[in-house]
This record gives sequence, structure tokens and C-alpha cells, in this order.
Amino acid sequence: MLKTEPKDKESSSQPNPLKRKFADLKKPSSNIGMSFDSNKWWEKDDLEVKNDKKDPKWDYFEHNGVQFPPFYKPHKVRINHKGQPIALNNQEEELATYWSQTIGTEWENKSIYRTNFSTNFLHLLSKSHPEIKHFDDLDFAPVVKYLEEQKEIKRNRGPEEKKVFFFSNKILEN
Repeated sequence: MLKTEPKDKESSSQPNPLKRKFADLKKPSSNIGMSFDSNKWWEKDDLEVKNDKKDPKWDYFEHNGVQFPPFYKPHKVRINHKGQPIALNNQEEELATYWSQTIGTEWENKSIYRTNFSTNFLHLLSKSHPEIKHFDDLDFAPVVKYLEEQKEIKRNRGPEEKKVFFFSNKILEN
């Protein structure tokens, strides 16, 4: 039979570092704002959950699947570089149309947004138009004019056209 030596009192009085770390995990964090133990909704009965002080935001969730936007339809309107119109491929035209929609909004004047867009757009343009070096040399006015005309056409449609457009979209959704 083996005899064990009695444990030293000093060594047993020191806390086990693993236990201390585990104890710290049980304590609520000050930045969360509430204790983890106070919100154990999975342990509550259905009646307790319904009678809880907070009203539920929703009772039922239904997912109808992923929806994708329609593909870009090119309009073949050209932008100007130093007064000369330049032809754009579909991807360049889509980005030019996107930027034209931001002209006149607060986003146009945000320096980071403008820098990010111009860097990406010039990188894309450099493949087909290596002579374009500066974003400020580009004039998007023809695309802006085209977009305004399209908005006006859409606004001036008759009630019959609006119904046809509405029902065609409903059919596409289902």
C-alpha cells in the first residue's frame, strides 16, 4: 500500500488558474448590459415566455426564398471624355449608370466614396480605354439626361400601363 504525503497548506490555498478563468467566464460582461443567466429563454415554459414583460417582436417567420435583381439592360448611352463620346461595354456602362444616379446626391461629394468609385471605374476603363487617366475628365451628363427622361416617361404613364406593369411584376414574383 502506497502512502501519500499530506498536501502542503500553502499550495492548496493558491487558487487554481483554470478555475479562476472559468469563474470569470460565468460573470456577466459589463459591455453586454445583462447577465447571460437572466435570458435563458430555452429553459422557460411556453407560458412564462408569453407572460414575459417584453412583447415578442414576431411570432412566426416565413422565408419565401432568395430574390435576385433583374439583369442589367444596356441603354447604349455614351459618356464623354474631354468632350469626345466614348463607347462603353455592358459592365462599364452599368457602373457609369450607377454613378450617374448618385450625381446630385450627398454621396457624390463624399471623398472616400468618390475615391473608391473612381479608382475602380478607372481600373475597369483602362482595359478598353487606356487613354483615360483622370476621373474628372469624364462627363456623365448624357447618362444623367437619359435617366431623367426615363423617370419622366415612367411618371407620365397612364393607369392602364401602370396596371400592366404591376401585374407583370406580380407574375414574375410568383
